[in-house]
Order: sequence, then structure tokens, then C-alpha cells
Amino acid sequence: MQAVVRSALEVYRRQRFLDEVNAGYAELRRDARSWEAWTAEGALWDQTLSDGLVAESKPKYGVPRSRRKKRS
Repeated sequence: MQAVVRSALEVYRRQRFLDEVNAGYAELRRDARSWEAWTAEGALWDQTLSDGLVAESKPKYGVPRSRRKKRS
């Protein structure tokens, strides 16, 4: 029974968090000047990805086969 209550509380906590985040973004979008400043800052941060370095390929899931431990 405690596990069910604990799980329900966690779901409720996460939902409240997301509701508050969404409300914050909605409030930000209502103020055109603030929203423009927010998107402009995001554009500046996006430019930091243009550092000229080649991205390393990463496996989609888990550890690449070459790095897995060998089974005995």
C-alpha cells in the first residue's frame, strides 16, 4: 500500500512541476519584450554549438559493443 501511495505522490509531484513550468512559459510568452529577450538569448547559446569541432558519433542506446566487457 505504501508503494502505491509513494508512486501516486511522485506522479502528482511531477505533474505539478510540469504545470508550474508551463504556466511560467505561458506568462513569459504573454510579455512580448520578455519573450523576445528569452529567444534572443537562446539563439546566442545555440551559436556556441558552432565551435568547428566534429561531433563524435554515439550509440543510440547503451554502451558500444567495442567497450562492453567480455563474458568469460
